[in-house]
Amino acid sequence: MNRRLLIVEEDQGQEHPRDPRWEELQEILDQVLAQLIAGNQGAQNLMEFLEARLVHVALEQARHNKARAARQLGVPRKRLERRARKYQAIGK
Repeated sequence: MNRRLLIVEEDQGQEHPRDPRWEELQEILDQVLAQLIAGNQGAQNLMEFLEARLVHVALEQARHNKARAARQLGVPRKRLERRARKYQAIGK
């Protein structure tokens, strides 16, 4: 059985199906992030580290197709390219 929750946006009155597994995934992500924050101890900028890893993973999954990776992340392609250059994930 494929169970889905129906979330109604208050602002627009639009309905969006939501997979119940997202709540479980969010709990796991919260635990992982809490461990990263606790283990960071100011050694590096954690936000930049996470952003660099996210850009790298998105590009790997998209087989270095920058437009596809940007769509997956929900950001403009130019922003992804700037971040990738910043973290040296792709060539200039």
